[in-house]
This record gives sequence, C-alpha cells and structure tokens, in this order.
Amino acid sequence: MRQTLRAELREMEYLRVIRKSSSTYASPVVVVKKKDGTNRVCIDYRQLNKLTIFDPQPETPPADIFQGMKKDQYFSKIDHNKGYWQVPVRKEDITKTATQSGSRCNWSPGRNVEVRNAPGPKTKREIRAFLGLIGYYKEFVPNFAAVSIPLSDLVRKDQTIIVNRGDNQERAYNSLKVAVTPKPVLQLPNVNKKFVLRTDASDRGVGAALVQENEGTLFPVAYASKN
Repeated sequence: MRQTLRAELREMEYLRVIRKSSSTYASPVVVVKKKDGTNRVCIDYRQLNKLTIFDPQPETPPADIFQGMKKDQYFSKIDHNKGYWQVPVRKEDITKTATQSGSRCNWSPGRNVEVRNAPGPKTKREIRAFLGLIGYYKEFVPNFAAVSIPLSDLVRKDQTIIVNRGDNQERAYNSLKVAVTPKPVLQLPNVNKKFVLRTDASDRGVGAALVQENEGTLFPVAYASKN
C-alpha cells in the first residue's frame, strides 16, 4: 500500500496536480481496491467537511435538460480521467487539503547535542521531568528500570525538594543521556527469521532483550525491564 501511495503521489507531483508543502492540516489517506484489482488512492476529508460551509448547488432535472436539447444536433459525452484532479482549489484553501506522504522522518542531530549538554537536574521536579522524558523512550534503553533506580530514589516523599546527586545518581543520569542520544540501533523484526530472547536479573530489577540476526550480527528488536 505504501508503494502504491508513493507512486500515486509521485505521478500527481510530476503532473503538477499537487506540490510539497508544510501545513497544519493532515487528512488521512485511504487506499481502496477497485473492481479491476488496481488500487485507488483516496483522502478522507470527513473531518474537514464538518468545518466546510455548505454551498448547495441543486441539479437540473433531466426533463428540463432534455427539453433544451430539441434543436441540438451534436451531442458529446466526456468522462474525465481522474476527474477530481481537474478541479482547481483556491490558493487560500490549498493548505487545508494537505495529507501525509508516508515518507520517513527527518532526524535532527541538534536535539542529541541539546540532551547531551543539558545541565543535571537539581530538584525533585526536574528529576521527574527528566525521567518522564527518558521514560518515553524506555523501550530503546537496555535495563532502563534498573539503571534509573538511583534517580527514582531521589523523588521519594522522604527526600528534600533540593536534591544532592551522589556518584550513583550521576552515573545513572549520564548513562541514561548516553542511551538515548546515539544513532538508532533497534531493527525492524523479520517474522520469517528466528528470534533470540536474552534475559538478565539482579536484586534491583529484571530485563530482557529480543534480538535477531541480520547479516551475521545480532541486532536488538525490543527491550523490556522492570524493577
């Protein structure tokens, strides 16, 4: 389906029916199978239609049309190929018709630098914010639960608002920063290949890594941990 979508968008862009842009709108794409087995790329504009002011244009009754054809001698029937491509959109409304292309994301290396150079948290609130940020990516961090314990201990109720990070907390903080800033190492799983489950445990937590071989090297597919 992705290949069908991209091929259709490439053709439409080549024919100057659409263009690349940036918009706050992004209606979802729906690929529908036609009777002949080919795919039709559609865009679901139902949510946009709810905000559109209805402009009724009543159709002329067929009987009235036939009456006006009494003196006509030549008749034509035109069936436009992909008729909606022929309908122009007002310039000020073009951004509302945007959709996603299904292409990959563009990574921002600058964000990694910001995380690596971020000052260490000094209060319980800052530690919670840091753990919340890193915790969002915990499935990419090996043994996240065990590594984060020294920092989690600092936000307990019996701790002061202003925290004092010791060596253990400093190591945990730096380890978590390093874990989320390198290039992505997780691979997409191949269901046709064998998986290897690696587990580890200590008195503070348990962890597991699901790995798979790719060109002679084992790559992680997913991580899980709990303390």
